[in-house]
Amino acid sequence: MPLIDNHIHAGDKYGPVENAIEKMDDLGITHAVIVQHMGQYNNTYLAQCLERYPDRFWIVAMVDLALPDAPKTLRKWLKDERLHGVRLPAMSLSRRPDVWDMAVKCRGVISVMGLQPRDLGQIERLKVFLEANPRARMKIEHIGHADPSEPPPYVTYQRVMELAGHKGLYLQLSAPYTHSKKPYPYDDMLPFLEMAKKHFGPYRLVWGSGYPPIEMYMTYAQSLEWVDTLGLTDFQKQAILWDNAVRLWDPRKKKVGKEEA
Repeated sequence: MPLIDNHIHAGDKYGPVENAIEKMDDLGITHAVIVQHMGQYNNTYLAQCLERYPDRFWIVAMVDLALPDAPKTLRKWLKDERLHGVRLPAMSLSRRPDVWDMAVKCRGVISVMGLQPRDLGQIERLKVFLEANPRARMKIEHIGHADPSEPPPYVTYQRVMELAGHKGLYLQLSAPYTHSKKPYPYDDMLPFLEMAKKHFGPYRLVWGSGYPPIEMYMTYAQSLEWVDTLGLTDFQKQAILWDNAVRLWDPRKKKVGKEEA
């Protein structure tokens, strides 16, 4: 079965993309989404990765939201350089909605970073944006930052689940160690993953490794094996590791080919 990793990094801070390719090949991961890391707004190297490996990668850029011409810059990356999406902090929707609007206008995928379920304002603004832009394609990174210290019935995390009614929104299963208080395989995250499976699954969950910074917590191989700890059927596993990501990143089957999909 082909596999898509929805969240890796490459470039100045994390080394050449060939490091990731070597790891991917060892694990049978056929495609990946290279996501720009925080603080880097020059996406030239990632564009070069796409040029060298056009059939293997999708690219998510970042732009400097402190600059007034951020929407124009984003349009250049998405339209002229043909990158596939943009990584935007959830909190930025309140002060730079023009950048979010440009992402939708350019048909780019928005990768939402740093969503804070405890911040009602963030959740409400996201709801309003999704309602106003029903064709938007978006993924929330890192399980929506579920907090295992929250007691049942997980009222705060339920706010993230309420966003699942928007069909263009996907939830990325990645970085379970971010808030977990337990070692691998991070069993205290299971209640939130069950909620995610109920509300987003099986058709709008995707997996991401977070390579290479993930290797401070677990190996790349373990990040893929972690999916096997989630109690998934074979159908659900294929959806999360392949089908759903194809629908998110390559709905017209231009990159993966119709025979793979």
